[in-house]
Amino acid sequence: MHEDELRGPHYLRIARRLRAGIEGGVYLAGQRLPAQRELSRQFDVTPMTLRQALQLLEREGLLVSRQGAGTYVAAHPAEYDLRALRSFAQEMAARGQNLTTRVLSTRLVHGQREAAGALEVGAREALFRLERLRLLDGLPVVYQRSYLPAGLGARLSRARIESHSLYDLLREDLELRVVHARERLRPVNLAARDAALLAKAPGVPALLSIRTTYAPGDRPVLYDEAFMPGDRLEITADRYVEGLNMRYEVLDVAG
Repeated sequence: MHEDELRGPHYLRIARRLRAGIEGGVYLAGQRLPAQRELSRQFDVTPMTLRQALQLLEREGLLVSRQGAGTYVAAHPAEYDLRALRSFAQEMAARGQNLTTRVLSTRLVHGQREAAGALEVGAREALFRLERLRLLDGLPVVYQRSYLPAGLGARLSRARIESHSLYDLLREDLELRVVHARERLRPVNLAARDAALLAKAPGVPALLSIRTTYAPGDRPVLYDEAFMPGDRLEITADRYVEGLNMRYEVLDVAG
């Protein structure tokens, strides 16, 4: 046993071992833990000491107690680090999340003033618009509209769009290197169509992420609008003297 596991009260040592098991995949999200009596024997402690450890992990959000059904491993929140220059798909893949993408439409559109302005093209010029729905474990969490200059969009394959992030396609298919992005976050109420796609009622609160992505030479190549329901996502900030770490957390609402 590691020296650190021998330190502190019994319940803290048990909590450390259970926490390590959850983080290491011994106990999977949604899995029911063995009965408290069995765990007490396993750790050679009284039921009261074991309950202290379980209550601590519940407060940390790692466990969920269900009346009459036992104790379960909570679903891990999907974190989206705002400091990293990654697409949503890349971030979820890096964290091992079961993300699927449903392509809703790909077509040329006109009259998208905000997107055209961000991409620095004429307001009347055609833009390539891609609509996608992002699902985690089958639950829709993000509805996304992405715009590219028409010439770039015409070079993208729908089959590749369905299986790759746009940042990967920019690099691999269009040979464009992404160097930075500017993102704004704005509270909105979901319009009827957006709400239907996200399985929500019209008018419910959501967070709108507006991001413009740039290639070398400060050339804008991608403009994104991503709608995320307010009850499926929250922003967490860890503040340090030397900097700030912010992330999106997609909440577990399946249960």
